[in-house]
Amino acid sequence: MISLIIFLALCLAALGFGALAALSDFCGMRIPNMLSVMIGATFVLCYGAMYLFGSVAVFAPFLSHLIGFAFVFVLTLIMFFTKVWGAGDQKMMSAFALWMGVSGMLPFLVYTALIGGLLGVVALVLQKMKPVAAPVGGSWVARVQDGEGKVPYGIAIFGGAVLAFIKIGYFNGDTFRILLN
Repeated sequence: MISLIIFLALCLAALGFGALAALSDFCGMRIPNMLSVMIGATFVLCYGAMYLFGSVAVFAPFLSHLIGFAFVFVLTLIMFFTKVWGAGDQKMMSAFALWMGVSGMLPFLVYTALIGGLLGVVALVLQKMKPVAAPVGGSWVARVQDGEGKVPYGIAIFGGAVLAFIKIGYFNGDTFRILLN
């Protein structure tokens, strides 16, 4: 029972830090480094706790998580250097990739890309129609309506992480049964 509580608390903490990062990105187009650090740290704590409680089977092997992290880190670092993404997006995506492991990478990347595409469409609508009469200064909506072509990809990363957590089974009955034994 304790392992289930710890597991759920740390999963929800990681998603909570992701939600704060998404909100920060929306409000000011900035993802604080500490939030990405906390997302990664919650995984390390969770994996360690599950190992100590004998419930590590809820995760892929640790090497799988490191490979997933390394793959996304390199991929997003290239995107940062080519000015496709900001550094905050790169760090947040890499931190959540640590949670996914290799087997969870495809759903995470696909969900993130789909949500990012929807945000791109919203940005185009905001630029063309300017539906918000008095957006908060410095916010994404204000910046897009003023002609900037940026998207707060932290929102897409967070949404992709939530959906991937569900898809890879962090919140299903089989995982809960493992943790209750």
